[in-house]
Order: sequence, then C-alpha cells, then structure tokens
Amino acid sequence: MSGVWDLTALINAADAKAPRVQRHLWLVRLMEWLRHAPAARPGDLPRAGTPLPALRLKHLLQVLDAQPALHAQVAGTLQAFWRDIDCAALLADFGFGSRLSLRSELAARLRQQIIPGTPDTQDLAALFPLLFEDDDARWIDGLEPTLLERLIALAAPAGIDWRANALHAITMLASALRAAGFAPLLRQRMDSGLLRDEPFRQLAISVDEFREHVAGQRHSEALVAANMLRSLLDRCVVAADSVGAHLEVHGVSVDVSYEVDQLRGRAQRIEHLVALVLAPQVGAEVHRLLLELLRVQRERRGVRALLASHYSLLARQVAERSAETGEHYIASSPRRVPRDAAARTRRRRGHRRHDVRQIRARGDRAVGVLGRLLRRRELRGDLRHRDAAALDGGHQTTRDDGAGNGSEPAAPGRGRQR
Repeated sequence: MSGVWDLTALINAADAKAPRVQRHLWLVRLMEWLRHAPAARPGDLPRAGTPLPALRLKHLLQVLDAQPALHAQVAGTLQAFWRDIDCAALLADFGFGSRLSLRSELAARLRQQIIPGTPDTQDLAALFPLLFEDDDARWIDGLEPTLLERLIALAAPAGIDWRANALHAITMLASALRAAGFAPLLRQRMDSGLLRDEPFRQLAISVDEFREHVAGQRHSEALVAANMLRSLLDRCVVAADSVGAHLEVHGVSVDVSYEVDQLRGRAQRIEHLVALVLAPQVGAEVHRLLLELLRVQRERRGVRALLASHYSLLARQVAERSAETGEHYIASSPRRVPRDAAARTRRRRGHRRHDVRQIRARGDRAVGVLGRLLRRRELRGDLRHRDAAALDGGHQTTRDDGAGNGSEPAAPGRGRQR
C-alpha cells in the first residue's frame, strides 16, 4: 500500500496502451492519493485552511507542468480513458431508476450496498462511485476557478468534445421524460387542461431543433431554441405536479410519487446540460454539474433516505385524508364551522368522535355475538337438564309400577316355567 501514496510511482504507472481495467484502477488510485493524507508524525499540528486534496491537486499540476514528458503521458492516458468510456450514461442515467417502480429502485440500492462495483466497465455511471466519495463534495466545492480551469485542461485533452456528449445525454433524458409523460401511470392522472397543447410531444421536436442549431454553430438560434426547450420543460413539470390533486382524491401511491420525482429530476438535469452546452467557458458549468452528481450519489447511498422521502409523503396525505373525514362529520352538525385554528381543532375532535363511534360499534357487535353464544350455551344446558330429569322420572315410574303389582321383574335370560 505504500506505493499507492507515492506520486512518482503513480505518474510513472500511467499508460495509455494499458487495458481498460488497468487505466480505471490507475484513476481510482490517483483519487485515493488526492483524498488521503500520509500518516501524521509525532508533534505535527492539525492543518487548517485549504483542504489537503486541493493542495495535493495543485502539487500534481505543478509537477506535470514542470515535466512535459510526464504531462503528455498522463494526458494520453486520460484521452484513452474518455475514448473508451460512455460519458453520456453518467449524464443521462446516473441518479435515475431504470423502471417505473419504487421497488426496483429499492432493489438496486440494496444490490449496490451488497455487491461491490467493478472497474471493468464502459459505463461511467457505474465507475463514478469508485472514483468519488461523498465527502469529496466539500473540497471540490472550494476549488479556485484558476485551479479548476487547469484541471479541466488536463482532464479533457484535445479531441474530447464535451458538448457532443452533453447533447447526446439531453436526447436520452428527453426521451425518458417523454415516455414517462405518455405512460398510463402519470398520463391518466394529469390534469387534461394542461395536456391540450401536448408539451410532451413537442419536447422531442424542441430537442432536435436545439441540437441542429448547436451543431451548425448558430448561437442566436440556439439561444431561442434553448428558451423554448426550458418553457416546455416547465410545462411538463407543471403537468406532472397536477398528479398530486388526483392522489388526494383517489388515494396515495408511492410508485406514482416516485415517478413524478424522477420526471422532475430529469427536467432539472436537462437544464443543467443546456447551460453547459451554451456556456462559452465550461469550467463553472462542469463544476456545478459535478457537485450535482455528487449530491445525487450521496442521496442514493442509503435505503433509509429513499423510504423516508416517499413514505413521509404517504403519511402526510393519509393525515390530510383523515382530516377531511373528520371535517365531514363536523359539517353534518347544525353549527357553523369556524375557520383557521378553531376549524382544525373541530376537525380533530370530529375525527376522534368518529373513531369513538367506530370503537363503540365494534364493541357492541362483539358483545352481541358473545351474548348470543352465551344464550345458546345456556339453552343447551337447560335442554340437557330437562332431558336428564325426564329420563330419571321415567325410571322412577317403572320402579313404582313394579312394586305396586307385587311382582319382581323377570330375570334376564330365564325361560317360561311349566
């Protein structure tokens, strides 16, 4: 493990002709070198100010700038990395479920916690958790703009087109968002008035126009197409948010609320990528997008956050439905229901009265059933006593008749005497 913290060994291990898995492991070790400090010596004071990963990153860039051969070696390795990796998968798929179900997302998070990731992959979304940790957002957020520009110049050598990958990811996200809007799970629950101009159908057309203007380097037309695309995204999100009114009337569904959250997240990701494509200097937009991806990764780490966010919505809507049930019983009273705090108090009291009535009704039914069982048992006992008394009375009558005639009952088995 001592070689992992040696910067000279790391730079010398960079090889553009190495297999893909070896290049990915080299990047993972480089991120570990930036993140972890060497063992503290006795008497060292705690470091304050600039985070250690930022200081180490600055030192790395200084070493590469001082030695052009090593700089070319590292840049060639990074160029081979971007050539063999699917960057659009990170921008379009990372943080979103592949199926329209909360159970599938829950199973994916459990599988991520149990089964470790592998560096032998072409999907940057699968490699991203191996490269970055949740605490990396702290020092990445505090990077200086000049240091960030130098890092982007090193990480994106000549021949890597960021805008092409971003445009491809926008198309993938728009397709997923359009499919979610047309799916019966959301379409049948949206407000029909918000779907008259068909914002989900126009979404694909708007994305194609935006891509054509960007590819043709028509900046003014691209700005107009971007504003149209943002307007369509806002209308799609408003239409998806109208599902909440349907849930309040017809019941709560965690799968529906989960899909609405997914649609809203995809719309927000498209806006980030549009800003990245239109930015003259991509440094600030890449920084913002990286922090957003780290935030999504932190939220996807645990299962508790997923269940808490959706079942808190379920509990809130159940409570609102219970309050409406209590309001129904208050409204049946001849008194006028006051507003504000007094109205909420009356609703809670009405809800409790409704619960007391239900409990009393259930108790009365239970007492009735128990009483019928006891009456049946008493009736059966009386019948048995009557039968036993009647049987005893018959035997007593037979004995009295035999004693009055002066004859003894014949012994069984004896024949007639001659």
